[in-house]
Amino acid sequence: SDSREVEGYFVYRDDAYITFTDELGYSDSDISEGIEYCYHVTAVYEEGQSGPSNTACAIAAGEPGMMGDLNGDGTLNILDIIIMANMTLGSQEPDFSLADLNDDGDINILDIITLVNMVLNGRSLDFGDSLGTKAMIYEDETSVFISADGQITGIQMVVITDILSMNEDIPLTVNTNYINGEHIILIYGASGETLSGDKFRLFTASADFEITSVIVANVLGDAMGTDLTTTPLPEIFELSQNFPNPFNPSTEIKFTVGKDELVSLNIYDIQGRLVSSLIDNYFYSAGSYKMNWDGKNKYGTQVPSGMYLYKLESSNQIVTRKMVLMK
Repeated sequence: SDSREVEGYFVYRDDAYITFTDELGYSDSDISEGIEYCYHVTAVYEEGQSGPSNTACAIAAGEPGMMGDLNGDGTLNILDIIIMANMTLGSQEPDFSLADLNDDGDINILDIITLVNMVLNGRSLDFGDSLGTKAMIYEDETSVFISADGQITGIQMVVITDILSMNEDIPLTVNTNYINGEHIILIYGASGETLSGDKFRLFTASADFEITSVIVANVLGDAMGTDLTTTPLPEIFELSQNFPNPFNPSTEIKFTVGKDELVSLNIYDIQGRLVSSLIDNYFYSAGSYKMNWDGKNKYGTQVPSGMYLYKLESSNQIVTRKMVLMK
């Protein structure tokens, strides 16, 4: 009703500006089926804009999509996980209506782990293991390590640095993206894998790197409380009990070194004779590792049932444990 000449209209959806048009109608296609949207407009004049019009709401035709089904194929699988990872990395347009699974207004590693658990139809928890609630990020001049009080299923970090090199031994899926001087890092078990929380090296970077944000997820897809410290990494030297024990036909041996050094891991019989050398004076960076022994000697022959010793050695430390092969 104003006599001034209207130049066009600002269109708002759910109180957020979406477009300008000089027509008396606008078709909004950036919507999801089954979701209600509310719109209003303002008139644009040379001097500024009018107050808002009345608000009109409508529900988009069709049925709402299944939460997490980001490619719309009616099932949850690895393809949806990859799409969600791309959304988190900023390489794909986010779909908050289907991807924000924990409804916190953001799409991040917590949603990815929640989706992984949905794909797995839940995750079996070992009540012998504690649920991770606390993580520690250790920084030295060029490297970053992580430690936690439970299994880690996902990590999201933003790092400002010129050069960044991820640890190739991380047993999880690793994705990175470089945007506006920042490296976005995603680490997650796409098939349910987890990372031991014992001082594992994540990456090396330029000496002047800066971590601006970090999220660490536990097996439930919840965020652990996370602290960053420049305190030197504890120089531990630890050999865990093999699992399973007794075993047949193979067993896993885990160990941790607190500093970069040469390490050997050997299997002996009860008389102290060398049976097999799993690691022969090999260089390991500070962190946690695991090896598998298939119950065969250095000649590839299956050894008999009985007790065996496994010994972890460095230049100045030795740790020995016992295990039993039972057929």
